[in-house]
Amino acid sequence: MSNNINWGKIYESTAWGSGVTDNNISWGKSYADLAGGGGFDADYQAVLDQASSLGYTAPSAAQQTLQNTLVTDLKTAGVWDKLDVFYVFATDGDSDYATLNWKAPSSHQVTKVSSPSFLSNKGFQTNGSSSYLDTNYNPTTDAINYQMENSGRIIYAHPDINPLSRFDGVAGTNNNRMRPANVTSHYLNGQSNFLDGSVDFTGSGFKSITRQPFSNGFARYTLFNNSTSYSRYASNVEVIPNTNQLIARSNTTYGTLICGFYGLGSDFSNEYLDFKSAIDNYNSSL
Repeated sequence: MSNNINWGKIYESTAWGSGVTDNNISWGKSYADLAGGGGFDADYQAVLDQASSLGYTAPSAAQQTLQNTLVTDLKTAGVWDKLDVFYVFATDGDSDYATLNWKAPSSHQVTKVSSPSFLSNKGFQTNGSSSYLDTNYNPTTDAINYQMENSGRIIYAHPDINPLSRFDGVAGTNNNRMRPANVTSHYLNGQSNFLDGSVDFTGSGFKSITRQPFSNGFARYTLFNNSTSYSRYASNVEVIPNTNQLIARSNTTYGTLICGFYGLGSDFSNEYLDFKSAIDNYNSSL
């Protein structure tokens, strides 16, 4: 048993190797690659590999299994391929691990600005005055799926939320923002006049704005506050922000919130409830 090469190869060739999820060592990936079963989804494994290469503390073995299931659930829901960035801040890995973009782990890693607090299994808590998260994702220059006429954003946030603060936004007047108040100032690609005071984003949970392809002279938008949806229409006068998307900051206004998840991509309004269900299932197991 002192010969690591020999027993490693026996492990890779045997069925009981499915227990590799309990080990955080390099030959585990070899088992997954060679055995064709019992290993993690390749896209989730890429997140773990990036964390290891950067020296970050990965989640516990049990949570790695949950996170792998989250990825496969998003794929089953038809959401995964629509995303450009997806962040899971609610983890028992360290705060650096939480900054990784699961959709492309080597790109668009979140920068923690002014030291937001990290709460294990909940996410990042911002102070409403200086701290926020920079996704380092610019929808104009970095988008693959996110397009002006086919776009979507989603956030999962806990209270303590100031109704006048921001869930997200950009550092400029061409806003891409959601705010926790039922007022006419949520934005998607600079567009806000499709909203009215009946669109209520107060409270905790899921908030989302999606944009469907333009037709019949008007653009259709679907907004979600948890399971409640709103449909709105407006003329096509949008401009995609040419700056990084931020969490808990819009222009010079900051948010007071705990952010557990965040994502951007193409329109996922038809898949939204399954998107929400996948994250709910993950959350309920933490």
